[in-house]
Amino acid sequence: MRNSPLNSILLLLAVSYLISVCAVHTQAGRQQEHAIRIQAGGSSFAARLYQQAITEYTLINTNISMSYASMSSARGTCRLMGYSDYCDTVSDKDEPTAISWSGTDSTLTEAEYEQCRDLQMYPAAAGAMAVVFNLPGWRSQTERLILTPQIVARIFRANITSWAHPHIVQLNAKLYEAGILTNASIKVVVREEASGNTDIFKSSLAKYDPDFLEQIGTSNQ
Repeated sequence: MRNSPLNSILLLLAVSYLISVCAVHTQAGRQQEHAIRIQAGGSSFAARLYQQAITEYTLINTNISMSYASMSSARGTCRLMGYSDYCDTVSDKDEPTAISWSGTDSTLTEAEYEQCRDLQMYPAAAGAMAVVFNLPGWRSQTERLILTPQIVARIFRANITSWAHPHIVQLNAKLYEAGILTNASIKVVVREEASGNTDIFKSSLAKYDPDFLEQIGTSNQ
């Protein structure tokens, strides 16, 4: 991939939250001879952080066994609310289906709070999200590719479809003169399943481009 590197062009702050219930009605833990087993799952964005924290925690608290399954924010949240009632049980077969707490990159909606009033949400971690691009012939050592949030929003709503679009060329004249920005189509690749990162990304772009909000929206899919 030397001639077509993947590179980051836009960073967004992503906050991962830990959701738990005051009275755990989706109880996944059980006690066996004073040992406690807790299952959790959700956000893949923060999965490694949670898993490392669990490892450190269980080294100190040896009577507790805890695991965290990376599956997506939406799948974790619906399990915490109740798998059979809130998850798409046809397409979502990930295990475990019952958990005691969930990681999510999306804030809970008012409707979700109304449906499950004992849910509690706590900020747990923050990180950066990036858009990556694959542009043959581009060299980061010689010239940066500049794309504004407005241009990124228009790319993701299929309003800008070519690397040689005038608004991209205007910001990247040297790349155009070098023949790197051509009329080649921009192919957008997005995550298929519901994701907290998708929620964050779409909500951010919607703030820069009103047409993105109207045409694409801010759901997590």
